[in-house]
Amino acid sequence: MDAGERMKERTLSVEFPEALEAWLFSSLQGNFSVFPDAVSERDLKRFAQFTDDAGIQPFLRHRLKETGALKTCPVALQQAFERRRLMEVIVHSLRGKELLRIIEEFHGAGVRALILKGAALSYLIYPKPNLRTCCDIDVLVDPKKIESADRVLRSLGYKRTDRLNFETTYAREDRGVEHVLDLHWKLSNSQFFSGKFDFEETYERSIPIGALSQRARTLDTVDALIYACIHMAGHRVWDRLIWLTDIYLLHGRLSGAQFQEFVTRAINKRCGSVCLEALRMTQKVYGFELNHPAIKYLIDQESSGFRKNDPSDYLLEPKRDYIYEFWRLMLESSWGDRFRLLRRALFPPLSELNGRYDTKSKIKIPFIYLYRIMIKLPGILILGRRGKSA
Repeated sequence: MDAGERMKERTLSVEFPEALEAWLFSSLQGNFSVFPDAVSERDLKRFAQFTDDAGIQPFLRHRLKETGALKTCPVALQQAFERRRLMEVIVHSLRGKELLRIIEEFHGAGVRALILKGAALSYLIYPKPNLRTCCDIDVLVDPKKIESADRVLRSLGYKRTDRLNFETTYAREDRGVEHVLDLHWKLSNSQFFSGKFDFEETYERSIPIGALSQRARTLDTVDALIYACIHMAGHRVWDRLIWLTDIYLLHGRLSGAQFQEFVTRAINKRCGSVCLEALRMTQKVYGFELNHPAIKYLIDQESSGFRKNDPSDYLLEPKRDYIYEFWRLMLESSWGDRFRLLRRALFPPLSELNGRYDTKSKIKIPFIYLYRIMIKLPGILILGRRGKSA
């Protein structure tokens, strides 16, 4: 079964009248489109909620205002757009000040850091920073400086709230406003991609965010596009419009040489499958052509079977089986990495178990790990036998 058959045909998971979905896509593409007639009040409310949840309202309003089509929208929708716009102006101002504090303190402590996702992309590829919504700040730091970064964040009033795989979440409240920060020490929190991006290599290619600070840095455009693709694939949310918009705008920034570099890096890092599928999903919304020779080469490589050597291909399956996904990861890893992956799966740090089990009692901890062995190990071994016979 090829990717086209495995991925859902309809772009949006929420059902709208076809005329309303077509209007949305046309408007996002920057075309003048009159709001469709006979949209029920129920559909209008669902549409407003969906675009807000998808993080796209500020950018959509910007497009509509540019073309003059905003005036054709129902008053209730215009008001919803305006409320979100004003909120994002305030949030962006607060987030920008917070970013500057963090960047300066990291610099003073000798912690090299890269700003990721919306907090960086808002300054680099959007017409105005407040057009890119984001609910938190994502920062990638030098793995050797995790403890230093932790001390900096604690000195700024942040407290740890969660930890998963290769990131720790921090939060602090300031006059009723909560700032949430995800501290990453690997570029991807996915087990599939976490080892594909070396920090030194990524940092060396990084670029400054001049509109924010001369000390602020982020991924170069090619790495940012690959990261946007694998981030969306990891979450299995293929219709989140703000993520598709990131990909669309990043794709539009690539030069001819960068297109070639994008394909080369994607294949070398064995994530060509999800990168190609993310571009196709973005194409459904934004209507651009995947006609660059490098992208056509990637498509040709797909048809000739490069997916067989691409572990990211599994992320295109509609149904997610975490144990099978783990086995696929084991197959592509060295024996040393397999041992470390298995140990981590069965005996994760207690900090990652908080919230799922009662870890306050030391007596219960051995039984927690025994339970994980009994539940997870048989499934891994069964799939291992299946994999050998396949």
